[in-house]
Amino acid sequence: MSLGSWTLAAATPVFAASAVLPHAGGLPGHLGNLGKVAGFLGMPLAGYTAVLLMNTAVPVWQASTRSLPWLFIGSAMSAAGSLLGFADLNATEERIVRRFEVAGQVAELAATWAVERDVLKVEQVGRPYREGVSGGLWRASKAFTAASLALNLWPRHGRSLRFASGMCGTAGALGVRFATFYAGKASARDPRATGSAAVSGPGGRRATD
Repeated sequence: MSLGSWTLAAATPVFAASAVLPHAGGLPGHLGNLGKVAGFLGMPLAGYTAVLLMNTAVPVWQASTRSLPWLFIGSAMSAAGSLLGFADLNATEERIVRRFEVAGQVAELAATWAVERDVLKVEQVGRPYREGVSGGLWRASKAFTAASLALNLWPRHGRSLRFASGMCGTAGALGVRFATFYAGKASARDPRATGSAAVSGPGGRRATD
């Protein structure tokens, strides 16, 4: 079994238990820490999809082997914070969620820059992130995430501002996933991308083996 499979096997029961038993203070031992364990396991699990993608024969995914998992982790943090912001939280909970969301959005924006740097080392390989449906989704996701980050950093935090920030953050996180998906489809259909990667990068060499 791979590391991802072991992580998934461990995370699934922990996620279920932490959701079903949210108030575990009266349980024996350290079961009250299930939520913390679930959060710890959630981070590598969030990036595991990217690991699966970059081990395919798609040039644009292979070109971002170092940065794509971090993008997925940051995007997952941003999405979780945005969705939790819609819940009925007290002041302390809202402050924690907002900080978590801001950290995820900063990580997501930094990772988008890193992905662009990696894939654009070979222009033909990185073209799906600049053109077509995937390029439009990629630009929109960055704009939504940046807008949500700006709203989160705004000094005043009313309900309407929180709602707008959550909507923008959710849209940005979804945009990252769909942009990555459609970029992969476009890259797989482009024989020039495979040929360029075969000459210029290790990912392309694996794709043409």
